[in-house]
Amino acid sequence: MRRDGFSLIELLFAISLLVVATGSLFGLAIGVQRVAESQEASIQAQEEAGKALLRTVREIAGAAAATLTPLPGPSLSFQIVTDTDGNGVALAKNGTVELSDVRNIRRENGDENGDGVVSNQLLLLKGDAMRVLCNGLTPNEDANGNGALDDGEDLNGNKRLDRGIWFEAVGKAVRVTIDTQFPDTRGHWFTATLSQDVIPRN
Repeated sequence: MRRDGFSLIELLFAISLLVVATGSLFGLAIGVQRVAESQEASIQAQEEAGKALLRTVREIAGAAAATLTPLPGPSLSFQIVTDTDGNGVALAKNGTVELSDVRNIRRENGDENGDGVVSNQLLLLKGDAMRVLCNGLTPNEDANGNGALDDGEDLNGNKRLDRGIWFEAVGKAVRVTIDTQFPDTRGHWFTATLSQDVIPRN
């Protein structure tokens, strides 16, 4: 007697193999998606920190060193040398240096610019103008201000003291450190820390 087709056992075996193969592909797809989401959060943190560092360093490079606020600290106020009277040079007729309005780089307090984002933005304030330099600043984990990571202060679990924004003097230079963080879709935080020393030109 001749049989056409598959027996029940052969059919069940083929379906089992198909289920295993499909499950493996599904698991692989989920893994690739999670890696992509993690990389996206990490890249976003790096981009925001880099963008803010570039803009901050550019501002400080044009500052008059004598106008810098005392360091270290989470904010920096300064003035830049500029031609305020329109005579083509940054010197007044009496020989004094002409300076801009006071500029300040600091973390946003509350929702100052009305965009709905609260306290994780880095702002540049020039007189009445306000510009967002970056989003995603880490919270200042140094709750007691001792400069060390104490028990209970590591909010994002990276075993490092993050301040969001920090300025400190290094010789004649100002060291700018920016910490940013962004979550992936599963709630894991990815942080980036960038730092650069800049010497005010004036």
